[in-house]
This record gives sequence, structure tokens and C-alpha cells, in this order.
Amino acid sequence: MALVCGVSLLAPLGAGEAWAQGAGAPRAIDRCAELKALSKSRTDAAALMELGDCYEQQGKTASAWVTMREAASVAKLEGAPTTEADARVKVARLEASLPRLTVEVASAAPGMQVLRNGAPIGWELFGIPFPIDPGTVEIDARAPGKVPWKTTVMVPAAKVSLSVQVPELAQAAGPGVGPTLPEPEIAPTELPSNAGAPPGPARKIVAAVMGAAGIIGIAGGAVFGVRTLSLWDDAKAQCPAGDNHCTAKGIALGEDAMLSGNISTIAFAAGGGLLLGGIVLWVTAPTAPSPVAIHSSGTSISLRGRFR
Repeated sequence: MALVCGVSLLAPLGAGEAWAQGAGAPRAIDRCAELKALSKSRTDAAALMELGDCYEQQGKTASAWVTMREAASVAKLEGAPTTEADARVKVARLEASLPRLTVEVASAAPGMQVLRNGAPIGWELFGIPFPIDPGTVEIDARAPGKVPWKTTVMVPAAKVSLSVQVPELAQAAGPGVGPTLPEPEIAPTELPSNAGAPPGPARKIVAAVMGAAGIIGIAGGAVFGVRTLSLWDDAKAQCPAGDNHCTAKGIALGEDAMLSGNISTIAFAAGGGLLLGGIVLWVTAPTAPSPVAIHSSGTSISLRGRFR
């Protein structure tokens, strides 16, 4: 019963010929082709039985068997018991001389297809006997990167069970299958280790200038710091009753002291930064160029040299 359901799903209304037709069947447009085209618009049981009779006359046993089964199912839905009974009688008669073919696949390769007369066979049918029209049947298998395989089966007009074993497909020779090519070697490239930075002597000159500017900034900050303290002392002397009772001179001296303090803070910060930067440049300045060799082998890169 499972086989009958599988055939019904894979051979929809009017598709019996596509399901079971062998290579020896006529290709010209004939009466069966006209009835098949007509059955697409006429889905009644009578039209299907007429198409099944035509297939039987042409010797397409499997196509006729599938179509008569469809006719019986449609007649049952239509409520036509007489037509249904006639269709089932013909199904039983065709069953007595129905050849079947089983396709077995030894090893399925990725992307593999197995075809019967150029039409793909569903994977769900592998290992299951399915009805097939008498005649010459070509079974071929193909897969990406594999050598295609093909065989021919002669299907007699009799109740027989045939089997085809599809072997494991051999690996095809071609691009990407041959020996692995050696990785290209790229000649070493010499680059200075401190590319983009001033050379050693120039860096030391810059470091000395920055250090000197930093010392001057710190010294200026100290001078303004001393001046700030002096101005605060003078301002307090003009405020005998506290900060809220200062003379005009005391207020002016206080404002000068605040400005002087701000200048001292800025000078200290700038000078400290310049001095620290000069020290770093002086310490890290190379005494001589230190080459770095870059080696590449296609998939890897290596550096050789001295780094400071």
C-alpha cells in the first residue's frame, strides 16, 4: 500500500506518462498526447479512463496503470460507482503484466543526481520498486567533481522486477584535484625599524629642544608662583577687617595674585609635559639604523631585526 501512495504523489493527474514512460515510446504528437493535454482541463474520470486506454494500446503499461488508478480515485469522489469499478478492473488487469524497476545507490556523493531517461529520480524512491513502461531505459548518475556513470536496461512487456545498482562514483581529474603547488616565495624586503620617525641624531636634537623648553616652562611657573605668594601677602595687608572689608588697592592686588597663580599653573604643566617628552625621545632614539627584514611564504609573514 505504501508503494501505491508513493506513485500517486509522484504522478499527479495526467502525469502517468512522465512517471513511467520508457525511451522506446513514440515522441511524436499522437492521440495520447492530445488526450493528456485535454485531461488538464477535463479532470473527470471518463477523460482519465480514455487516456489510460490510449496508453495501454501503445504498450505503455505503467502509464496506463497509473492513469487508471487516478481515474478510479476521481470516480469515487464524483460518486460514480460504475466508472470506479470499471477503472479498478483495468488496474487489476494491467497489474498482471506490470514491470517494475528498483534503483539502488551504493554511496551518495554531495550534489549527486540519478536520472531515468534524463528525468531525476527522487531520493525517496531509491530501493523501492516502481512501475515503468516497457522499452529501453537509461539510468545515469552524476555529481560535482565525479566521473559520470551510465547504464542501459531493457524492460520487457511482462510482470518482472528489475534492479540497477549505482556504484560509488569515481573522483574526476581536473582543476583543484591535482598535486598541491608550492607556495610562492617573496624576496625579503628591507625596511628601517623606525620608518616614519626622525633618525637618531635628529631625534636627540628634538629631544634636547623639548627638554630645554620644558625647563624654561617650569622655571617660569616657579617665578610666577613666588610672585603669586607675594601678591597675596600684599593683598591681605590691605584687608585689616577680613576679605569682605578690603581697600580698592587690596582688591586689585588680590586679582593680580589670582592671575599670576593661573599663569604659574599653566607654565608648570606645559613645562613638565615638554620635559617628559624630551626625555622619552632622547632615551628611545636609536644610535644607528636597525634594518628589519620581511619574509613572506604566501600564507605567513615573518619579521627579523632589532627592535627598541
